[in-house]
Amino acid sequence: MDHARRIDRAIVITTIRAGSAGVDAFSRVPGWRLIVAGDAKTPPLEAAGAYESLPLDAQFGFGRRFGLELPRLLPENHYARKNAGYLAAIASGASIIYETDDDNTPLDHWSPVPDPQSPFVSTHTLTPGDEGATTCNIDAHFAPGSGCWPRGYPLERVAHEAEPRMIVGGAHEVGVWQGMADDDPDVDAIWRLTRPGAVRFAQRDPVSLPAHTWCPINSRNTCWRREAFRWLYLPATTTMRVCDILRGYVAQRCLWAGGLRAGFFGATVRRERNEHDLLRDLDEETLFYTRASELLRLLNGLPVEEWAPDERIVSIYRALATAGFVHRKEMDLVEAWSDDIERLLSAKAATRETAA
Repeated sequence: MDHARRIDRAIVITTIRAGSAGVDAFSRVPGWRLIVAGDAKTPPLEAAGAYESLPLDAQFGFGRRFGLELPRLLPENHYARKNAGYLAAIASGASIIYETDDDNTPLDHWSPVPDPQSPFVSTHTLTPGDEGATTCNIDAHFAPGSGCWPRGYPLERVAHEAEPRMIVGGAHEVGVWQGMADDDPDVDAIWRLTRPGAVRFAQRDPVSLPAHTWCPINSRNTCWRREAFRWLYLPATTTMRVCDILRGYVAQRCLWAGGLRAGFFGATVRRERNEHDLLRDLDEETLFYTRASELLRLLNGLPVEEWAPDERIVSIYRALATAGFVHRKEMDLVEAWSDDIERLLSAKAATRETAA
């Protein structure tokens, strides 16, 4: 991978397949550079467009070149290897990172953000329908009547929750945009086992959630601005059905501390899900079925605003490890991530100052 070639906008995917319609489609998107992070199981990749392959040996070499620790510490055969793709994108100069999966294909109107003219601004706010609630089911807004809820949503909120309310007005800075995925959305195994079927999302106005209003953010159709890059880290000691949702909850807490919001908009990809064992998915998602609300209370209670930005992610994961949401071995990885990301962000800032 040629890191001397500077980029501004990167698409990051991880895969263990030789090729897919999704990888092909995203390799053809003009103006974007696709980075495909491989794993131990990943065969040689085949894509019709332009892309950068980052197999394991290239990840290790890239890490050595930039003095990074995380690429060699990440476990093999885990979704968290996507972290190496994020680091590679940042090392290449990206200021916007869009991420997706190899089973997603872009729709004709695909865009990583709802409004390219104001890419990280929202003028619509979505609030919980129940007074005093701290969670908001985004699927109930974009697919009303579907009975959907996002993977990782507190189950006790699903059955009796009022429909969210939208408030129009103001300009709110968004740190992360989460788009929907038509046909096979990112729902949990309970929904899939009991209510199978395709779901189509309405093209409603994009919305953001106010501080301390939670909703899961996954890694399937998600766009991050540079100010949120520190919170991209995917934990590696959880199951793969937990890691990106846990990351999304941590990111929201950090976004609020920086005066930013999480934003959501309609479907811009179609998902044809890779084969899954739903009972295995159910087992891997158990943490959220039983402890999601406890997790949100813990995150809400942390004094994140009092911590410096470069201290936040390590301090949060230390609290998560103490509470048993991640293994204590996670701390070696998250500390390496924190050191690596600060090294890359500082280098990019120095490059901008030199250019100016």
